[in-house]
Amino acid sequence: KAMSLQQELSQLKQILDKAQTAVIVIPENAGYDELAAGLGLYLGLLKLGKFTSILASSKPQNKHDLIGIDKIKTDLNGKNLVISFPYEDGSIEKVSYTEEVGRLNIVIEPVDKQLKFSQEDVQFSSGGGSTDVVVTVGISKLVDIGRLYTDQSGLFNRATLVNIDNE
Repeated sequence: KAMSLQQELSQLKQILDKAQTAVIVIPENAGYDELAAGLGLYLGLLKLGKFTSILASSKPQNKHDLIGIDKIKTDLNGKNLVISFPYEDGSIEKVSYTEEVGRLNIVIEPVDKQLKFSQEDVQFSSGGGSTDVVVTVGISKLVDIGRLYTDQSGLFNRATLVNIDNE
């Protein structure tokens, strides 16, 4: 059963009230309406004290006089290195690290001395830490986001995803 607009707005308010961090994502070739909507949401969340970023796969080509347009980033420039691999609960005994001159080695010790994944399964990404909610504005499919979605797909997998679109 479809939710009413009032129910959807109520649910969105609950999600945004709980979130400490939010990322607003606009389409790669955002038009004026998507830019204005995304920037309005971005500025509103900042005013509410949320740690918020606004992202697009490329900077807007048309120079609009919208407030905050200079804040649109093409990546999160995260300080954290995220290394991810397939994991089954209880399969890791210990995670530690060793230091060598100019190198940091992260050591993953499996419970049964046999890793359940291969080197090809390991993925690397960067992020600014965890994000509570990702709001896409004017995007009907995640692949429409462009390079940003393929380069930082982990961002979209770990956070609550909210889509605001006119379809």
